[in-house]
Parts: sequence; C-alpha cells; structure tokens
Amino acid sequence: MRRDVMMQGGMDGLALAQFARARFPALKIALMTGYAEQLEAISSQDYEITPKPCSPVTLTDVIARVTT
Repeated sequence: MRRDVMMQGGMDGLALAQFARARFPALKIALMTGYAEQLEAISSQDYEITPKPCSPVTLTDVIARVTT
C-alpha cells in the first residue's frame, strides 16, 4: 500500500496516527491522502480521512470535526 508521507525509520502518517491513538485514545486525528485505495482502509480505522486535493472549505470542515 502506498503512503503519502514517509518519515525516518519507515514510519508513515498512518503509523504515526496509530501510535498517537494508542498513547492517547481520545485523540481526534485527521489524515489526508492522495491515494484512493487508502481512503477506505483508513476510514475503517475511525480516523477522519480527506482526499487530496481538497477545497479550503473541505479542509475547514475536517478541522472543525476534529477540534470540537
């Protein structure tokens, strides 16, 4: 599976989200991806997921959902 962001050590954005959620279960997390095949897999893990590119309105809506 492709990942949008590769970080040192092979961790990607989804792995970072999973790590953060494990440490802070109530943490609200939003992810963004340009790969359509990731949308379903990530959304089934209870994260806000937004496709790239997205409009400013869509991004504002996602941010509002995870900060309220």
